Amino acid sequence: MRQIIATLLLVAVLALAGPPAGAQQTEPVAGETAEAPASEQPEPAGPPTSAAPVEAPAAAGPATVAPGTVLLGRWRVTGTPVDDLPLAQIRRTRVLDDRHILFETVGRDRYLNRLDDPCPGLGVYRSFAYDTRQTRLTDLDIIDVLQPIGGGLQRVASCRLGVFHPVDRLDDPARQDR
Repeated sequence: MRQIIATLLLVAVLALAGPPAGAQQTEPVAGETAEAPASEQPEPAGPPTSAAPVEAPAAAGPATVAPGTVLLGRWRVTGTPVDDLPLAQIRRTRVLDDRHILFETVGRDRYLNRLDDPCPGLGVYRSFAYDTRQTRLTDLDIIDVLQPIGGGLQRVASCRLGVFHPVDRLDDPARQDR
């Protein structure tokens, strides 16, 4: 038992320490722009002169973005993120890539879940499952990426969900006034 606890503590410490020196940076998700480190960014010259939407950086870590931010070039964040969605309200899901899942509720609201880190295989197989004992899907739940194999499904990766950002599609004028 002590050995298991020691192993879990070591894993937790390594996770908090971050990537090792010299580790490769991940590429930005299509439609997002990478942001230079704070030390390399120029000082702002003054207030922005345009009300154009801001593209979200593809940095790893907490995946919370501000309202008005555009994700993947077509989804505008419309409010503050929520930590969970009631399972009974989830009508449909659509995997957009290795880091983004779109959830649509029975009320036709859309929430974009932006995982903290890319989930291997999610964008390729576009299929996942979750097992929860609660009545809500939360940002602490783990999804399993599923690969179709020989008439069945095989789990290929497990990843933690991020927060749920309320979004509207930029090219959907009927939803812009919400």
